[in-house]
Amino acid sequence: MIFEHYKTSPYEVKFEIKSPEAFRKKYVVKFVSEKEVLLLIEDGNKITEHKLEVGKWETLAFVDLKFVIIDYDIINDQKEELVNNDYFFTLNSNQEILTKYSSKLKVKLLNKEANSVEVSFTSNNPRKAT
Repeated sequence: MIFEHYKTSPYEVKFEIKSPEAFRKKYVVKFVSEKEVLLLIEDGNKITEHKLEVGKWETLAFVDLKFVIIDYDIINDQKEELVNNDYFFTLNSNQEILTKYSSKLKVKLLNKEANSVEVSFTSNNPRKAT
């Protein structure tokens, strides 16, 4: 089961894309300690493994990453539950994001004279729709 941790994740990943090769991969995250992350990058049948330092920008071939721990107690408490269901994320291109979400946006003209519009977003995740 995949659970999206939008705005509730106990960690954050900052990133700088260096190449489109960064997209459409599965980045599996295993917290070794408060200071170290084991990152497995799955690309089809190929898996590469990287040990990264938390809180430091780390350079990979196609992306720079920085892991920031928000609440290590939550991460530690969930370690037993996540034995076969680790944290993971994907990086999407602007085009992939546009394709996925544009149909869920609605723009409505409220008052032409005041140049005001209403923008709404539909999602199954209430945190995204607010």
